[in-house]
Amino acid sequence: MDAKLRAQMTLKAWPERTETTLAMLKAIENGDIVKTEEILSKFPLIDHWVPYSAECWSELAAAAGQLELMLFWRKREQTTRSARKQASLESLLFCAMGEDNDHVRSTEGVAIRVAEYLLDHGASIEGNIKDYSPLHRAVFKNRPEIVELLIRRGANLSRRYVTGESALQIAKRLLMEAEQNDGGESASQIARRISLASECVKLLEQAGAPLELPKKPERPKLVRTVDLRQSAKKLAMKIEQAVRSFARKHHRETVTAIALASVPHEAYVMVSFDTGKFEKSPWDCTFDEFAYVKFPDWRQAHELNLMRLIDVDGKESVKEPDAFCSRFKQMIVGVLMDLERKGLFDLLTTAKGCQIGVEMTVAGEGKFWRLRKGE
Repeated sequence: MDAKLRAQMTLKAWPERTETTLAMLKAIENGDIVKTEEILSKFPLIDHWVPYSAECWSELAAAAGQLELMLFWRKREQTTRSARKQASLESLLFCAMGEDNDHVRSTEGVAIRVAEYLLDHGASIEGNIKDYSPLHRAVFKNRPEIVELLIRRGANLSRRYVTGESALQIAKRLLMEAEQNDGGESASQIARRISLASECVKLLEQAGAPLELPKKPERPKLVRTVDLRQSAKKLAMKIEQAVRSFARKHHRETVTAIALASVPHEAYVMVSFDTGKFEKSPWDCTFDEFAYVKFPDWRQAHELNLMRLIDVDGKESVKEPDAFCSRFKQMIVGVLMDLERKGLFDLLTTAKGCQIGVEMTVAGEGKFWRLRKGE
């Protein structure tokens, strides 16, 4: 593709990006390959714009229970995306049980066909995630037909979930929660949830799944050290690079918001720029994911029982990792405030009342922490 055509088709230039994405999701739900090809013929770069909870479109097709469309996307992704972005068979198997953020519905598809195909073609019955198996997910998703398939194919019924629960314990807990529903669902929804959970319990019991698992011996408490001073330097450098890059590429754009987003447990900070009406969500900015800063040391520390934190002021303390989420947020806010004081954002053409801030999930309950108030 020549440079001129690529410039015309770049995702950031699509005013109808959201509409196009929704149309593609609808085509996937319906298993409509003709419509999918029609959308791709107009917007081939939609390959690189996938709803952020999924790695690629084949995962969403698997979640919709659309086998033929999953194979269509999988073949396309082998030539249009890097190997790093291609979904593994195990990832597709997990998706076949339902997509986490409800981007697609499986009402028109047949999830069991997708699951059987993947298992027949080499997907591991135990998945590729530590302490979390396809059987656990099928139970959580109330998918008795897939629970039955996994049992029949030899899934480990005694495998421990990350919380220490067995698959049968999870199924019984979900059944109890369905029976004790607080009234947030309709009577028919509650009845259906109870029916599906009951079937999962019955299948597991008939297969001889254990209820109680032997307690694992306690592991010695390991400690990892995270130096927020180094994290702050890295973040400041990456934000500055993003701002300078944006100023160079989009110098004619008037910026209405500079918004960061982070989920501390996932150890990243995303930098976004808005040039339209800012809705107080970095994910909805005109230029979202302009920079994506990862903190692997923070993620690794969260996998253990304890963390030693060296704060930005040099003070050290040892606590459970979750106790430091607010410090991670404060580090991000502090970096933003310091960069604003130094005049970094003067490189941009900012609108009157331009907002600068960060949205923190978990630590700030999704609130947008605004540093600059509208004038």
